[in-house]
Amino acid sequence: MSMDTSEGAKAGTGRAGAREWAGLAVVALLILVVSADLNVLHLAVPKLSADLRPGAAQLLWITDVYGFVIAGFLITMGTLGDRIGRRRLLLWGAAAFGGASVLAALAPSAEMLIGARALLGIAGAMVLPSALSLIRAAFHDPGQRKLAIAVWITAFSVGSALGPLLGGVLLQHFWWGSVFLPGVAAIVPLLAAGPVLLPEYRDPGGGRLDLPSAALSLGAVLAVVYGLKQIAEYGPGSAAAAAILAGLAVGAVFLRRQVRLADPLIDVRLFADRVFSGALAAQALGVFIMGGTFFLVAQYLQLVLALSPLEAALWLVPTALALVAGSMTAPLLAQRIRPAHVMGGGLLLAAGGFAVLSLADGSTLTYVVAGFVVVALGLSPVVALSTDMIVAAAPPERAGSASGISESGNELGQALGIAVLGGAGTAVYRGRVEDSLPAGVPAEGAQAAQDTLGAAISVAQGLPADLSARVTDVSRDAFTDGLQVVALICAVIAAVLALLTVALLRAAPPGAGQSPEGAEDAPEKAPGGTVTGSVSGDLPDVTRDDAGAVLVGEPAAADTALGDELRERTPGLLSLSRFVSVDGESVLLYAQTTGDERVAGLFRALGVEYTEYVLYRSHAPETSRVPGCVVAVSVETRDATVARQWSDAVIAALESEGHAGGLSAHLHISTDGKRVLNYAEWADERAHRAAMDDTHPESPQWRLVQEMPGVKPLGFQRYHLDRTVR
Repeated sequence: MSMDTSEGAKAGTGRAGAREWAGLAVVALLILVVSADLNVLHLAVPKLSADLRPGAAQLLWITDVYGFVIAGFLITMGTLGDRIGRRRLLLWGAAAFGGASVLAALAPSAEMLIGARALLGIAGAMVLPSALSLIRAAFHDPGQRKLAIAVWITAFSVGSALGPLLGGVLLQHFWWGSVFLPGVAAIVPLLAAGPVLLPEYRDPGGGRLDLPSAALSLGAVLAVVYGLKQIAEYGPGSAAAAAILAGLAVGAVFLRRQVRLADPLIDVRLFADRVFSGALAAQALGVFIMGGTFFLVAQYLQLVLALSPLEAALWLVPTALALVAGSMTAPLLAQRIRPAHVMGGGLLLAAGGFAVLSLADGSTLTYVVAGFVVVALGLSPVVALSTDMIVAAAPPERAGSASGISESGNELGQALGIAVLGGAGTAVYRGRVEDSLPAGVPAEGAQAAQDTLGAAISVAQGLPADLSARVTDVSRDAFTDGLQVVALICAVIAAVLALLTVALLRAAPPGAGQSPEGAEDAPEKAPGGTVTGSVSGDLPDVTRDDAGAVLVGEPAAADTALGDELRERTPGLLSLSRFVSVDGESVLLYAQTTGDERVAGLFRALGVEYTEYVLYRSHAPETSRVPGCVVAVSVETRDATVARQWSDAVIAALESEGHAGGLSAHLHISTDGKRVLNYAEWADERAHRAAMDDTHPESPQWRLVQEMPGVKPLGFQRYHLDRTVR
């Protein structure tokens, strides 16, 4: 089992302190600016066009290349962070972002600006998954981690919403390049404080980055996103279809390669995890309906209600505040209510917001602003909690890769929402305009007016006053009809997604959620059962209160020395017991630790493959007899919820049935929630053989393996204690 390395890591089960929260603050500032750069340039287009005189194609690339490159590099950069260190990649990305921002601000030509925006995209792709995976590694407590991810989501959401507003303020006083300079200011505190506040995390067994996989992932994502954006801007066409099909084909080759690689760019096995896949789907579909609707609402405010870009940005501030409120409230609710129910409730609230939005009448702000605020309030918990589930469901050493997948899902969901929902709204618009356009409009102008609302208003400006007003009214009413239809579609999607989310993610409990951290999934002692320590002075005291984690490894019998000096050299090691199997063929090491990473380093130095557990429940019916045999029984479970259910069922069965000669049973759950170890003490080997060998299929724990879905046996072994060092 690979573990994250940390230069100053806290115990895996500890709570974050002031240092971690201060580190989050400087990271959140950078995330806000990175997300703002997605939209900050839109208001600068008129000044930029007058200064650099880009062609039509160049102007599209200036605005779109940043988002394209971010989407294409997210998976690669997430995995690269796992390999070389997430803090290192974050700081490199921040420095590159600042440098590219200066290049963009001072670009003397359209070509230079396109190149600078592409570099900004690469830097942004370095920053986003690195920041998210660092949160996963630094905040072990589930409640704190949810809140930290909510801060991350809030920073990203606020940056996206306030980008146009920030750009508008700067453009009133400075040249068009000034919109890039906040990116320079944001990296200063991060580069100054990041090395001190942010610990380094990486996967020591990550292997080399597979460059062909990186190229395939880049090609697949770029082609699909490009095709979707083409559909959003120009409608369906052969070029867009070809790009999407090519991207899907490259993606298929990419996935097939990942299955064969020893060190894949993404671990496709993650998608077999129901929580991971369900959360990823909920996140992507939530962004899908939010992104598609935002695309239409932004046009509605400027083209239907005739607001200036800055005025439109100001009316979107309440939506940004709703995003903040929903993102920050979700972790608090998830401490008491199952995350799936919080997300389902948010989706139903969003469905209501879309219903309000569908009442937009083309003349007032009320329904649009109020409806979109409710939508944001409902969808923000979905994005915040699903992001936490995605990152927490992945093994710690794969957090960067999982973060890249999460961010790619966001980008693809948004692009797909703009293409599909924007296309639906455009289809309604064209049908209404075609049916209602007044006579007298030149054929060429009529054709242009049917394409987009912006084109219709431009055509109207060249017509006589009466005809111009009628064309404007018809086109604005048609666009409003399209917005209403899309809002109703989104209401239905949100309602259906609410039901699916509750069904797919209902296993995630309140408070802990689905987390691979041991203290998150099973730290508490469940009610019932008598909890006592081991009765032998030589055996480890399994239930000692100061043990934050248990490392269990199985080295070759002759390969592992165990001396008193190990205890002195390894802070955080409470006890280390060496067991030898009764047949002499295998060795089991059982180490109780405070959770200090240096103990895991000891095991790695010894070449021991190990699993990290947390004690969940104990059952000790007999405390007066000295154990003569220890039995290790292990099973694999689908997720942490099943692990707890199986452990509870074993304890209940032992309490009601028991076994003659069985002295105690201690159920441990691994920190990824997918393995249970029953460390059982028996009077002697003969007692265990008499109880288990003849009736093994009828024993409580093995019978429960057959009865409970999501549980499969890994085996059992009898051991005698060789030595314990405390």
